[in-house]
Amino acid sequence: MNLVDFYLRRAPDYNGRLLQDIWAWDHEKLEAIHDYIQVLFPLPEPSAYNSRAPILSTDDIAEFRANATIREICCGRSG
Repeated sequence: MNLVDFYLRRAPDYNGRLLQDIWAWDHEKLEAIHDYIQVLFPLPEPSAYNSRAPILSTDDIAEFRANATIREICCGRSG
């Protein structure tokens, strides 16, 4: 899974879900499904709970820091 493309809303996660789809889930769905957490909050090491979870690379981190569009989409700000 390409985290940058996922956060730019250009590609789905490993389950075929788009970022905006997950954002639209109601509380019941968020409580029933937990594998989205590692997608929305990726770590630089493998997940102990989800073997399919994406791993945040140093390149991903650099792109997230440099890409104003990602910051706007995720944080509602560009600075």
